[in-house]
Amino acid sequence: MSKMSGTKDLPRSLSKGLPLWASTKALVYVTGAYTFYRTYTEAVGQMQNAVGFQGLQYQYLTLITLLGNLIAHSAASAAVLLGSNWLWDAKNLLMCYVAPLEVVVSLVYWPVMMYDRTLVVPKVVEDLGIVSIWFDLHLHAIPTLFALADFLLYSPRPRIGPRMYACVSVVYTHIYWIVLKKTHYMMGVYPYPFMDLATETQRKLMFGAGTCLTCGIYFGLCQVYDTMHRRQPSAGLQ
Repeated sequence: MSKMSGTKDLPRSLSKGLPLWASTKALVYVTGAYTFYRTYTEAVGQMQNAVGFQGLQYQYLTLITLLGNLIAHSAASAAVLLGSNWLWDAKNLLMCYVAPLEVVVSLVYWPVMMYDRTLVVPKVVEDLGIVSIWFDLHLHAIPTLFALADFLLYSPRPRIGPRMYACVSVVYTHIYWIVLKKTHYMMGVYPYPFMDLATETQRKLMFGAGTCLTCGIYFGLCQVYDTMHRRQPSAGLQ
């Protein structure tokens, strides 16, 4: 393995052996963390002003993945700058779930938005006009690009195997479902208008399909990673 590829597993060696490469990575991570922080806080602030409730950001998958990206990039920034291996490992583990979910958000949002914006943008948000195209890109495109760049270029090869990944995906899908049902009980509506148009069975099928899509994207990204870095796929943790 080359010296540069080996540094993916040891951020401390980046700081000592390859200062330019370490500085570039740190700049990318710090920029990402700052961008996601600004976007997240602005989105939450606008939501609270529009709806008048706190904590409702956790019903939006877009903001959940954005928060995950913020945490991952903040941890990566500290790991590269401080040479912390455990922070680096924590970021790598978190990004295994954040990156595929960001891809799911983009794949679902943009086609539906171009077909009928009212299906994915709540009426209260649309009436207030608080989501510009630039802000839309910061929510549904830029985080995906940062996550993919980290997953494919800066991180070591993911070691989570199919069974473990599927089990964890099912768990957080159920948690998200519980959160949605709770907020629906409080507000009387679902966060995305298209969910109100669907039946309960259709909503459950959507969640099942979303879980399968997330797992498929993760395995696909692992294959792309192996191709880019010319590595043999590993079995990973089962």
